[in-house]
Amino acid sequence: MNIRDFDKLAVIIKRAIENALRGLRVSQPGVITAYDHDSKLATVQLLLKETMDLKDAETMALPLLFDVPVLMLRTKTTFFDLPVGVGTLVDVKFSDRSLDALLESNLEILEGGSPDDMVDPQSTRSHSLSDATCTPGFYGGSLTSPSLDGTEIGFGKLDDSIEAKVVIDEDGNINLETTGNLTASAQGSATVAAGTVNIVAGGLISGGPVNIESTQEKVNITANTDVILEAINILLGETAVEPAIKGNAWLTWFKSVSVKDSNGNQLTVIDPTPLDGVFATKTKVE
Repeated sequence: MNIRDFDKLAVIIKRAIENALRGLRVSQPGVITAYDHDSKLATVQLLLKETMDLKDAETMALPLLFDVPVLMLRTKTTFFDLPVGVGTLVDVKFSDRSLDALLESNLEILEGGSPDDMVDPQSTRSHSLSDATCTPGFYGGSLTSPSLDGTEIGFGKLDDSIEAKVVIDEDGNINLETTGNLTASAQGSATVAAGTVNIVAGGLISGGPVNIESTQEKVNITANTDVILEAINILLGETAVEPAIKGNAWLTWFKSVSVKDSNGNQLTVIDPTPLDGVFATKTKVE
C-alpha cells in the first residue's frame, strides 16, 4: 500500500467518523406544541433543521417528539415548578441510553442509590430522538428578563397585563413587587422581625385603608417602648366589646379626648393629662 492509498483510506475513515458524529444527538432547542400538566409530558418540535452532507441536499425539519418528560428543578422533599405550556422554549437533551425501562420503573426506589435498584435499559439505543427530555428555559439575548439590571437575582411572571417578581439586589435587599394582590397565609404563626416595619397603603399611586382584623381572637399590639399613632382622627373601640385601651394612657400629646356613647353623644371631655384606667368603648381621640 503506497502513500496515496493511505491518504484515500484516511479520507474514508474521516468521512465515516463525521457521518457517525452527525447522527449523534446531544442537545437542541425546541418549542412545546402540546403539554399535559398531570403527566408532565410534552410534544416538542425541534427548532433546528437536519442537514445532510450531500451536494445540493435540502435541509429538513425533524419529526415531532411525543411524550417528552418535562424536567423541573426539585429534590426528594422540595420543588420549584414552572407553568409551562404551548409556545414554551425548552432545552432538549438526548440520553446516552434508552429511558423506556427507567420511566416505567418506580423512581422513588432509585433514590436510595443501591446497585440492586439500577435499571437495565434492555436496549442498545443511544442518543435517540425517542429518548429525549426537556427543561424549560432556552431563553437568552433579547428574551431574558427585561426588568433586571444584570446585578440582581430574581424570578417572576411577565405577560401583557401582569408583572410580579421577587428580586434580590447586589446589596442583599429583597423586593417583592406585583401589579396584582399580595397574600400571605399561615395556619401557624406569622412573624415579621425587623429594625423598622413600614406598612403603607396605596404606595406612590393612591392612598387606601390599612386594615388589621381578627375574626377569632383579640388583636394585641405590645411594645417595650412608645406606641405612636398619627392620623387626622383616631377611633378606638369602634366595635369593641371590651375597652379599647387598658392600663395607663398618657394623653399629653392630644388636644383633648372626647368620649361618646354608642349613639355618638358626647359624654365627657378629658383634659390632656395622664389617665389611669381605661377608655370606654366608642372613644374618639381628637
